[in-house]
Amino acid sequence: MIYFKSIVSSVVVLILFSISTLQAQETTEKPQPVLLQFRQEKGEVLHAESVVNESVFINGIFSHDAVIGESSVSIIRDVRQDGEGTAVLDTTFRTEERINGLPSFLKWVSSENVRLKRDARGRMDVPADAARPVLRNIPVFPEYPVQPGDSWTADAEEVHLFRISGRQAGPYRGEIPASYEYIENILSDGKTLARILIRYNIYLPITGPGEPVRFVSGRSEQNLYWDVEQGHPVSRSEDFEFLMMMSNGVVQEFRGHQEVSYRSAMELNREEVSGSLRRSLNSTPGTAGITVIPVGEGVLLSLEDGANVLFEPESAIIPEERISRLLTLKSLLERYPGRDILITGHTAHFGTEQGRKTLSEERAAAVAAVLFPDGRRGPGKLYIRGAGSDEPAADEGSEAGRAANRRVEILILD
Repeated sequence: MIYFKSIVSSVVVLILFSISTLQAQETTEKPQPVLLQFRQEKGEVLHAESVVNESVFINGIFSHDAVIGESSVSIIRDVRQDGEGTAVLDTTFRTEERINGLPSFLKWVSSENVRLKRDARGRMDVPADAARPVLRNIPVFPEYPVQPGDSWTADAEEVHLFRISGRQAGPYRGEIPASYEYIENILSDGKTLARILIRYNIYLPITGPGEPVRFVSGRSEQNLYWDVEQGHPVSRSEDFEFLMMMSNGVVQEFRGHQEVSYRSAMELNREEVSGSLRRSLNSTPGTAGITVIPVGEGVLLSLEDGANVLFEPESAIIPEERISRLLTLKSLLERYPGRDILITGHTAHFGTEQGRKTLSEERAAAVAAVLFPDGRRGPGKLYIRGAGSDEPAADEGSEAGRAANRRVEILILD
């Protein structure tokens, strides 16, 4: 009997121990409140890359589908000790297009540079004349710690700029109250990601005389995945529906989905990279005519030098004997898998403007095909651009000058 009691007692103790252990596990696993904020470091480079798939309707009738690619690159120039952790960012907003038949290349369409400020909570200060960013003050985090199940609201702003029949309309600005709901924490690759649901509606009447747009309205629902420890966004997805009524009564509707991915690095050390590339080129035979210089946007390599010029007049074909120089560059550029690269083609001033533009794009694509036949390895993107004859390197009063302008430039970007 005593033996039986001792067994029962042991079982009871074991059960009580198991219950207390489970309670301890539940206590440790329960999410603790965290202070969500941007952790901003001077010299950090933040990339945001988005793809929008949308359907366009005119007066309720389907018109077409569109795929729009955009990206932004922000360099943190300074973080002020103002009690709010305000960072000064130089941001470049890029518009890009996919190229049919060349899935690894992006066509560089345009870019816009804006200097803005953002505090640790996410509140932004943008110049009054800037059209981008389109969406401002999202996300904005509360001043206090939060946990899954919490919600809050914060004012945001949308800015719309349209090009209608060749005329620029806007920018039109509208304040929007955004609601936030902290849904859950997710463990991904050893990182704790907060999933935050963001919703807002917009109604923006246009009251100026002679404006081609009467009002813009719509809604957005977004899922933001936020790296709690690093203080950076990781990804964001959005479902949206926007309606724009024109002054002539035509109604345009845009319905779609957007995916945004984020990555970060430190600013490119231009002098160090330039010196390293020069030393490598100087020690390699057959690389004459490749110049390397640090510039504001990054590190620029130019392929031109009289008899060593890549292209014959009116041609985008690289002769076989001149490809070896590019193959040397191929191995050097592979050192920078996380950097975006822009390849720009140029022409001499001959023929039509459109012809020069097309030829210069073809030259950029020809060089890109040699350097990156299988696309980029790593997160860095590859852009091509045709400058035509708009950016000459030499006077065209001589054949030598015209030959120098038949060049291609490779820019390693932040």
